Amino acid sequence: MIKNLLMYIIVLSAVFMFSIFYNAWFSWYLLIFIISLPFISAIFSLPFMINTAVNGINLYCNEKSEMNRDFKINVSFLKNPILFCPDLYITLKVENQFSSYKSKLIIKFSGRLNNSFSENFDKITEKCGYINFNIKHCRVYDMLGLFFIPVRNNHYFSTTIIPKSKKTSILPNIEKLDIIGYKPKIGGYSDFYELRSYQSGDNIKNIHWKLSTKSDNIIVREPAQPITKKPLISIHLTKNPVENADIIGRLIYVAEYMLDCGILCNISEFGSSFYTAINSKNELSEYIINLYNNIQINKNYIDKNHFMEFLITATGEEII
Repeated sequence: MIKNLLMYIIVLSAVFMFSIFYNAWFSWYLLIFIISLPFISAIFSLPFMINTAVNGINLYCNEKSEMNRDFKINVSFLKNPILFCPDLYITLKVENQFSSYKSKLIIKFSGRLNNSFSENFDKITEKCGYINFNIKHCRVYDMLGLFFIPVRNNHYFSTTIIPKSKKTSILPNIEKLDIIGYKPKIGGYSDFYELRSYQSGDNIKNIHWKLSTKSDNIIVREPAQPITKKPLISIHLTKNPVENADIIGRLIYVAEYMLDCGILCNISEFGSSFYTAINSKNELSEYIINLYNNIQINKNYIDKNHFMEFLITATGEEII
């Protein structure tokens, strides 16, 4: 490492100046010892460095995590655990495209290791999004930190930061959706009927005698069930990561409410002509991950006449 190298050069320069001004056997022996110290460190550390590099390491974390929660990155060896690691130095490049966030993380470890170890990076969960971790450097250094060997690693891993569910000020009234038509109901009683001419096999109980007497045909009341508008959750995202986290938190609350009521959840981005149908909470999580990565799947065309739109914006909610 550059810091260790600079410190060694400073110490070496100081001892060299000391040996010149204090011209004695002790000073020259000290200078020879300081000069040979990196080679002693390299020779002593080399077996442990090679062992660490050959075993390789694996970095991983939880696939999902809530915002503002503890977050850990775990490190374990790919093969047999080693007894001693001189100085492991890992540099990670962190990127969250959804929240326009980039950073660099450094993990250090030195000592005996039989099991995995972890480092806390709680700042990672401050913003929602899909986070990619790319391992930029993974090296094991000698005792003095002057020489290194690259260590085998898994190169990259990822996690998804999801906002907490946040209660909305209003909810879509899924019990009173507008009726846009009717369709025949097979068997059973219904409060809604369609009128048509009698056909062979129709139940006599369904004949509308009053209308039949006024016309030349026998009129039958056919049980029908109403076709109602489908609820559509529309989210209006902004360029502000804090506002988007709040919007997605309210989306999760409304979507889970609808799924718990047994209602198919349809989600769309404001202004889009397509929506995604969500059948379960697992599909909801997948939708959020695709939203983070700007991936559109299961696209269905939106017919505005067949939907009741529940709009979620940065300032609140409204029914359109």
